[in-house]
Amino acid sequence: MDPGFRRDDDRWVGARKPSAAILPRTSTNGIPMKIRPILAAAAAFGSFLAAPAAQAQARDPFGECLRARTSRADRDVLVRWVFTAVAQSAAVRDMVKVDEGRRVQASQQAGQLITRLVTRDCRVEAMDRMKRDPGALQNSFTALGRVALMDLAQDPNVVGTLAGVLQYTDMGSITMMLMEGGLRPGG
Repeated sequence: MDPGFRRDDDRWVGARKPSAAILPRTSTNGIPMKIRPILAAAAAFGSFLAAPAAQAQARDPFGECLRARTSRADRDVLVRWVFTAVAQSAAVRDMVKVDEGRRVQASQQAGQLITRLVTRDCRVEAMDRMKRDPGALQNSFTALGRVALMDLAQDPNVVGTLAGVLQYTDMGSITMMLMEGGLRPGG
């Protein structure tokens, strides 16, 4: 089989269409089953936050309290705050413009939320955590940020946009790589 083929709007471009036996099995929305976890991971783009979270203890009462005491609206506040920060990056600055007033508002709302969580809702757990390991508070908030980003990753508009990358992805090459590694695509 020629690994140079590619799929283009439901027709195969290249030497020939690969046999059905090696094509990735797709779900009802056309996303290959093996690739769905990759998209889920991409949708949870908060992997940049994962390194500090990996250092967190297995049981984190403060982190558990943070997750239990935040609503979806609270987590949306965190997402908006992170978005305004990311929008300042040179990597995306030319793609999005966040009004300074909205950036300040997002920071204020996030600051008020963090203050409420630490000083009222999860006060006892925060104090205990700070006594044991002052730097570990960041890990707890990182875990909360991951929960907020998972909420975002469930938004159909976000999922659809992330899945759009598949039209530019060479599934034949990925299938070949899986096969070379002894994996059966779609299996």
